[in-house]
Amino acid sequence: MKTLNHSITYIHFKALLSTLVLAGLSVILACSAAAQVSYTWTGGVDNWATATNWTPSGDPNATNADIYVTSGANDVVNLSSDRTVGRITINESNKVAVSSSYFYLAGNGFAGAGVLTNDGLLQLTSSYFYLGNAPGQTINFTGTGTLALSNSTITTAAGNTNVSLVNNIAITGSGQIGGNYLNNIVNIGSITTASEGSLSLNPVSGGTFTNQGTVLAVSNSTIYFSMANGIYDNTAQTMTADGTSAQLQFNGGSRVIGGTLTGTNGGEVYLYSDNVVFDGVTFAGASRVSGGYYPTFTGGTTINGTMTASSGSLLRFGTTNNVTETLSGSGTLVLSNTT
Repeated sequence: MKTLNHSITYIHFKALLSTLVLAGLSVILACSAAAQVSYTWTGGVDNWATATNWTPSGDPNATNADIYVTSGANDVVNLSSDRTVGRITINESNKVAVSSSYFYLAGNGFAGAGVLTNDGLLQLTSSYFYLGNAPGQTINFTGTGTLALSNSTITTAAGNTNVSLVNNIAITGSGQIGGNYLNNIVNIGSITTASEGSLSLNPVSGGTFTNQGTVLAVSNSTIYFSMANGIYDNTAQTMTADGTSAQLQFNGGSRVIGGTLTGTNGGEVYLYSDNVVFDGVTFAGASRVSGGYYPTFTGGTTINGTMTASSGSLLRFGTTNNVTETLSGSGTLVLSNTT
């Protein structure tokens, strides 16, 4: 009987030891898969896909790829096919030019993943910049450089729900920031249109855009605020349409909170929706309510420029009963067959 018990004990110990070894092996494999692989560009002005342009040699395309365009000056990395990276760093005077492609910035896989550090130029032409590769991630744009959009979109891939973007760089150009599952956008840097272009700032329905930096539409361009059922939080900040035919156009069904909306030098703030609510907002310079639309004002409204309400429009004050709403400021409200 003793021999049997010892045999059983030995078998149990051996099985336990095998389990621990397998578990340890799984951990090692998982850590290896998550470890970043660093690639440094050494190709001067050339194509991403050429393996010998990278050290170590290869064509980086994985969620754990850690990309450095930092070794030279005035380098240009041209990318015209889809790629995925975990993190990317671009030094001053260097450029990564993406055209007609899907460029993925993954949000997990190793410490520090999901970060764009851009002190140079990241240029996207007719491309999609997809952020994150799992739900609930926060992606960070940092640096002193510029992300230039030309008919391009910053968004998330399908299935990556509740992704947030924190922007600390200069974003310029035309296209869209938002859509799909990009739920929250915090702008600490700057977002500026290109002349003759338009840019939509529209997190997914019910999301939030928080402005803590600069939002500017320049001559002959429009920024569209078209998110449905969300929040544009502009508290203590200013968003501006500056120059001939520049517009900040509010055509969604969201709430705009606080701050100042300004139209200067031929630019205007254009209210173009029945469902948008302006909560504690100051209007400076030129603003206009489109005919046939019914925006709502609440929380104390200040007009320090000229607001023109076009024929057929209706200005609604207050969102609940028995509340006193105030309209103040040094400006003028011009009514034309308006209620």
